[in-house]
Amino acid sequence: MKKVLIGCGVAAVVLVLYGLYYTLNPLFTTVHLDESVPKSAVVTPQTEALMYKAEVVGTLGHPATGTVSVIDTVEGKVLRYENFKTINGPDLFVYLSSDEKATEFVNLGELKATEGNVNYNIPDSADLSKYPFVLVWCKQFGVLFNSANIASASMSTDTSSEEKDKVNNKETMQTATNNKTATALFANGCFWCVEHDLEKVPGVINVVSGYAGGTTQNPTYDTYHDGGHREVVEVTYNPSLVSYGNLVEHIIKHGDPTDAEGSFFDRGSYYAPALYYKTAEEKEVAEAIIRAVDEMKVFSRPLPLAVLPAAQFWQAEDYHQDYSSKNPIRYNYYRAGSGRTKFIEKTWGSEVNTFTISNGLVNARTPNEGASEPRKVFMKDSWNNFIKPPVEELKKKLSPLAYTVTQEEGTERSHTHPYDKLSEDGIYVDVVSGEPLFSSKDKYDSGTGWPSFVRPITDDAVTLHVDKKLFSTRTEVRSRFADSHLGHVFDDGPEDRGGKRYCMNGVALRFVKKADMEKEGYGYLLSQI
Repeated sequence: MKKVLIGCGVAAVVLVLYGLYYTLNPLFTTVHLDESVPKSAVVTPQTEALMYKAEVVGTLGHPATGTVSVIDTVEGKVLRYENFKTINGPDLFVYLSSDEKATEFVNLGELKATEGNVNYNIPDSADLSKYPFVLVWCKQFGVLFNSANIASASMSTDTSSEEKDKVNNKETMQTATNNKTATALFANGCFWCVEHDLEKVPGVINVVSGYAGGTTQNPTYDTYHDGGHREVVEVTYNPSLVSYGNLVEHIIKHGDPTDAEGSFFDRGSYYAPALYYKTAEEKEVAEAIIRAVDEMKVFSRPLPLAVLPAAQFWQAEDYHQDYSSKNPIRYNYYRAGSGRTKFIEKTWGSEVNTFTISNGLVNARTPNEGASEPRKVFMKDSWNNFIKPPVEELKKKLSPLAYTVTQEEGTERSHTHPYDKLSEDGIYVDVVSGEPLFSSKDKYDSGTGWPSFVRPITDDAVTLHVDKKLFSTRTEVRSRFADSHLGHVFDDGPEDRGGKRYCMNGVALRFVKKADMEKEGYGYLLSQI
């Protein structure tokens, strides 16, 4: 019994000392940010819509005040602290978490400030229903400093209806995104339906019905089919919110891509679906997504979906624009009778409004590969939607040493990994996510026994963090999206190449040789080798 009492007393003393240390002596621990590599940028949106707002709640020994809001902006969702105040601490990070224990979380980056107003970008793929808690978490000690529960939060009740209308104004949003837009052309049967469905996609700014693909000038609704045109829509969208590939997937899922002779009960090639591309990359993306759908065996035969060069777009008459909202009764009667909605729901179910195929990698098989492994197609933004798998899944995927290094900030022994002496051309990617990290052209033999580089493959490929473990101050290097511990960066690299030495754990990396980059989906990085 005495041992139990003594143990409890010691634990109580430790907790008190811990609280006093960080409450009364904030000078001992300050929030250090290394800005040599960009972190999550502070956003200053021009137009925004308030989604959730909740109070910040402190914990024992870590008082905190202020509010946390989730804002929808033209650049994406933003987490905003307002009138925020908390105490300093070591290794503080902001998490979207499944609970208040950081069991499963999305890392939004290091805490940028302990007082004031500050924003953090939220990845497009972060499901707020899955991660309803906002935490300020001390990684070094595994301690919660403060939290906010946005699960039951809603738009602030003190926001006037006039202010809500202002921040949610679609026309203002379109104006703000004029310099960050792209257009795409699609055919998918009746343009009334295509326009109606596409307007619901986040990131889509405007959809216009019209005609394209024929040989005649100035077609009208009465003459377009005689001139060889199709009914099409021109989509204006924000590529930072939705990609061309996402739109291709949407078109496939919101029509009948198996019908090359029409669309539902509208017959004729002028109603047939088609994907139009402006660049070779868009063509490759469209064809890759079609191959992916074919491999999924969603339909009994390969899709005859046409992939065509972009054609001149002719806007349809005014009465065809926004037809579903101008004539809801006639539109709904037509749509129900066509069978479109039933076909879509039966084919795709709950997946219809997701981008499970186009986000991340696209599984596809090239025509000459036969039964070979699926070909991957990556783009520079493919990892924007990456969310780290749960611990159990990571332990199955990684070797014990790779898990210890990447997830528990361990270190492999020097001179033990073959990447240290590897000189072959290629790239080094994160062993967890596959995101590109380093190029062979920036690798050199540092003599330390660990793979060393003078710089990451791009300026924002990694993030830097102050590391005060082992009784010294070092700069830790982590991957941006998987948040894997990779190693450290030092200032003793080759002076003629910038003076940096990125000292990496080989087990945290995977090497993709130059000859395999195209096949593995990294063709867009060949110029970096």
